[in-house]
Amino acid sequence: MGKVKEARRKMESIKAHLETISVEGNDPDQRVHVVCNGNRLVQEIKITDTNTVTSDHEALESAIKEAVNDAISKANEIAEEEMKKVAKDMLPPIPGLM
Repeated sequence: MGKVKEARRKMESIKAHLETISVEGNDPDQRVHVVCNGNRLVQEIKITDTNTVTSDHEALESAIKEAVNDAISKANEIAEEEMKKVAKDMLPPIPGLM
């Protein structure tokens, strides 16, 4: 039971740590910039091309989607690395596992 409590405590610690990490995502044309935290919550969206806002809503929507997905993908990578660290500390050494 002690291992379960320890794992739960470490998971909460990781979640708090991920809250402090910021990752940035952009659309390929750099028109939209998104910042997410390590828990994959959007913190900020900036639109750098104001012409897109007024002229082409579909292009803007696509750019926002691409930038958000980029930021979330980066946040997922960071979260996965943090989880691997905890799993490595919790599990006995198994060749080829990590």
